Amino acid sequence: MNMFVGVHTRNNLAFTFASSIGIHLRSCAVMSRVQRQKWIKMFKKSLFLSLFSFFSLALAGHAFAGLTVHIALPDNATAQQQLAAGSKIVASARDSKVSRIEVGPGVYLFKEGIKVSDRQLEIAGTLTDTGPATIFQFATPKSGYEKSGEKVFTLKQPRELIALFEADSNAVNQSWKSLKRVENVEQVAATPGTYHSSNDTITLRPFTNADPSTNIMIPDAHMGILAAYGHVIASNIHIRGARNTGVYGFAGIIQLTDCLLSENGWNGLDTTRQSSINCTRVAGVNNGNDAFGVHRLGIGSFSNCYAAHNGDDGFSPHEEGIMRLTECVSEHNADRGVVAVHGSLLTLTRCQLYHNGGQNVSLEGGAQGILQHVIADTSGTTEKSQPNMRVLNDSHLLINQVLDRKNVPVEPILYGTGKCDHVPADTAHFEPATLAYDKLLPQWFLSSTFLDIQP
Repeated sequence: MNMFVGVHTRNNLAFTFASSIGIHLRSCAVMSRVQRQKWIKMFKKSLFLSLFSFFSLALAGHAFAGLTVHIALPDNATAQQQLAAGSKIVASARDSKVSRIEVGPGVYLFKEGIKVSDRQLEIAGTLTDTGPATIFQFATPKSGYEKSGEKVFTLKQPRELIALFEADSNAVNQSWKSLKRVENVEQVAATPGTYHSSNDTITLRPFTNADPSTNIMIPDAHMGILAAYGHVIASNIHIRGARNTGVYGFAGIIQLTDCLLSENGWNGLDTTRQSSINCTRVAGVNNGNDAFGVHRLGIGSFSNCYAAHNGDDGFSPHEEGIMRLTECVSEHNADRGVVAVHGSLLTLTRCQLYHNGGQNVSLEGGAQGILQHVIADTSGTTEKSQPNMRVLNDSHLLINQVLDRKNVPVEPILYGTGKCDHVPADTAHFEPATLAYDKLLPQWFLSSTFLDIQP
């Protein structure tokens, strides 16, 4: 089960065999004949998708060595210079002769997204001890507001917004605050930090008394980076402010290393149509919906990744997608830490899930899940006490030692025909202290003032 391709450098393609294969072998003794047949079917599907992913990556890895473009900003760059540099990145991504774009530190502004089709493209930024110093920003403040009440403003906007953020213009490396979308303008007038979007008009009330034309970030691009039948290799980049999704795969291949995906209207990363994803040391925070999503038979491998403070879930495979998490952390998301739905497969090995608003783990709609050596602690109480883990109708969970932070075993709540099987514990190989955040996450995550991780 869950054999994934690990891609660590441009010319290093290798199979990574998930430790969950061993779980399957040991679990046969606790499964009925029907259950074994079901898991064997899942293994075959996972193997097929993994081989599909491997050959796609292998073919893309043999792309020709084209031109390398170097793009940098001057010190104290003006907004016009930031926009010009962003336009140059977009143009270079379209140029079929360019295979690599090297980008210096600074904030690059974009009026449109970066699209890669029918080829491989590397985009490399600059990494510091506190995270990516290269920022791709797809949202900017806008002028033209009219005051429609005390501390309430309106702006004509041609597109209805999914999410809206308020920024401190003097703190580039700090999180933006997410404005809450409400149902009508009366609620906006009554509550700071809210907005209402209808037809071509936004009505908002900032958190502060600041001029919205300087602090409210309005998205300019639908997607930040789009791999549409293309292969994107991105490293050391902070991607923020896309109207929909920061990085999106449409039948594409995406490899992200040491990246930060934040304040995007929908997901930090999302995919569809059998896209292949490999993320290593990537953080998805403060996005309007999920940090990381995989849809429609996509396959994604995530190592040492972090999801927090997102508007819905941390990690979520959908529509028979496959998601493999190794040494990842998902915490303080509005709903679930990890969730698998619509026949998806989800595997967690040596992960920590903490203080998510709904459940830390949820399997729904015929999903299958494997948890091996996981800490799951403190589920949500937004409306009523939420179970730490739950398995809904027709879904199936296989677990090998899931504990809370006091080392007490955690059992899922089963609903309807939801099922859970246990693998005999292998205590010699599970030391909960090794799942501390400083053991799972890279140092730049812990040092970042932007992420503000507090174990």
